[in-house]
Amino acid sequence: MRILDLTRPLAAGMPIYPGDPPVEFAPALSLATDGWRVTRLQLGTHAGTHVDAPAHCLAAGLPVEQLPWEALMGPAQVLNFSHLTSGSEITAAMLAGRVPQRGRLLLRTDWQRRFGSEVYYRHFPGLTPDAARLLVAQEVRLLGLETPSLHPEKDAEVHRILLSAGTVVVEGLVNLCDLSTDRPWIAVLPLPLVGLDGAPCRAVAVEGGGKPWEERRL
Repeated sequence: MRILDLTRPLAAGMPIYPGDPPVEFAPALSLATDGWRVTRLQLGTHAGTHVDAPAHCLAAGLPVEQLPWEALMGPAQVLNFSHLTSGSEITAAMLAGRVPQRGRLLLRTDWQRRFGSEVYYRHFPGLTPDAARLLVAQEVRLLGLETPSLHPEKDAEVHRILLSAGTVVVEGLVNLCDLSTDRPWIAVLPLPLVGLDGAPCRAVAVEGGGKPWEERRL
């Protein structure tokens, strides 16, 4: 069994999506004064690798702590779009016949390699509205991407299409290029922030070793 981390570590001062609050860590208690450390965190709900809940863009949308476990954990299909360049789009025609019914889908673009550059946030490959509608028609439970959002120009429309259908959206994944299979088992675990629109998450992929929910020695 091999476990691969798909999560970008959260660090103070790290680049964030334009307009989002910065990531800041500050001491609240210290060893010298209090005998132990406690740190105060400031960050947005969509910092780093994170989950978008329907409440992100829908007035009555489901909050992040109520997302269904069956969407967040299970086998996934990885589609490789690492050949795409800045400003490219992933269309319905590019997905046709490749999307499992009621499955979990990860789109590899290798966009994580551009993290820290302006192009990472401004010119990433975008999922088109027609592609989003295809995913909804296939009842995709979870969509995971290495890009910071769904589309650089049609972001709101694509979010509404997917989130109104209950598709869980995971953005900012890393290391999909290191997977040795296009059918890993994944777990995406957002912080259960009550009533909120999204949350940073820990995402992992499991390869080999049978079913990962079986009790095994790692």
